[in-house]
Amino acid sequence: MKNLILVTSFLFVSLWLNAQNLTIDGYVYESGNRGFLNVVQVDVLDKDDMVLTTVFSDVTGHFVAEVPVRSTYVLKTYKDMFQEKLIEVSTEGKSAGDKVFVKMEMKRAPGYIFEITMAESRESDTIPVDAIQGARIEVYNNTTKEEVLALVDHPHPHFDVALLKGNHYTLLIRKDGYLGKRMEAFVDVEDCILCFEGIGSVEPGVSDNLTEGNQMGVLLANVDLEKIYEGKTIPISNILYASASAELDRNDEDGLLALATLMSDNPDLTVEIGSHTDSRGKQDRNLILSQERAKNVVNFLVENGVDKSRLVSRGYGETKLLNDCTSFVDCTEKQHRINRRTELKVLGIAKVKAELKTLAHIKKLEQAEDLLKEIQFGGQVQIPLEEGGSNLDSLKDTGLKNLQDSTQVIEAEVKEVEYSEKDMPMTAGPIEYKILIYSSDTQLSEGHNLY
Repeated sequence: MKNLILVTSFLFVSLWLNAQNLTIDGYVYESGNRGFLNVVQVDVLDKDDMVLTTVFSDVTGHFVAEVPVRSTYVLKTYKDMFQEKLIEVSTEGKSAGDKVFVKMEMKRAPGYIFEITMAESRESDTIPVDAIQGARIEVYNNTTKEEVLALVDHPHPHFDVALLKGNHYTLLIRKDGYLGKRMEAFVDVEDCILCFEGIGSVEPGVSDNLTEGNQMGVLLANVDLEKIYEGKTIPISNILYASASAELDRNDEDGLLALATLMSDNPDLTVEIGSHTDSRGKQDRNLILSQERAKNVVNFLVENGVDKSRLVSRGYGETKLLNDCTSFVDCTEKQHRINRRTELKVLGIAKVKAELKTLAHIKKLEQAEDLLKEIQFGGQVQIPLEEGGSNLDSLKDTGLKNLQDSTQVIEAEVKEVEYSEKDMPMTAGPIEYKILIYSSDTQLSEGHNLY
């Protein structure tokens, strides 16, 4: 009997409280009569800017919020690719049970909607390709240093992401059986109105979307994923050599770093780095030259964090020309240059998968390593000071309080604090790194929680 009384009392109090509420009934639409907006977050704030409740608009742009009877409220709306909107709503003269009707117009923010369709890379015009489903898709904003999209086992072959002006984004798509695909998008950054790296065709053309003062538009992109299997050969672009030389040119560095990134994004692969020459010169000399070229590429990759056990170097000399430019044929320099190339060949795919890091973790580790590269190490060197600040100050900000301007640094390293993928399956989480700095005498300090 006592329990029945308590339940009855609770229901009475709830009904009484609801009877003291009124309803804010509203619609959200895009400016210029472009239609209603769904999945808009609507926060209802009181006079002290405290959020009382949060609701979302439906497919018709409609939302409803129940609030206590008071004089005024502020509604704040949020949606990707749109500017925030605030309006004040007066409930003066309204009673419990009444409705207040509002309409909220939102303006599109400067930037682009990037609609991506994923498919298997076409190896032959006669063989149909499959759409990619069940992929792991991540997008990281390098400008704000935050994760903006994370999809696991995405059931569709397409997705879209908002790209805001003034930002540099990294997109990473991974799926078992395919080569991980990393792409870069620059939106009004570094003199790029819209610049893409690692992306196939983009439609409509960039110029077709620049109709509103370069402010906004929708881009459609096709992204091809390479099916991976033992024996597959992948040409590595932007690693070319001068004739009769095995030296890696500084102009090749972007291509080499892209190759190091590819190995990092695909930790289950063991590969052969194969180098090829043109047909000019003696065959035995060309074979030695190609071997030296392959070894130089492998050494570069190891220096940039790739495990040496995953790499094999091999020189082919002039035995695998891509055209008819043999030593008996008169060819142009451009034709010969095609044969001076480096290729990646898949030797093995690990059956026990390597630990999968999120893109956010990968990027934050790269940022920590870039910070160390700003300091010039090599024997005993001083931390260089820069005009308007110093690398030393940057390091002190990360927790290295014991460093002095005169510190003689002989070694430094970045160590990632172990975390559980089970605990943080897709979010950036509280990532922690240590920068260890050593002087000629002892370890000086550790910096924690770099990012």
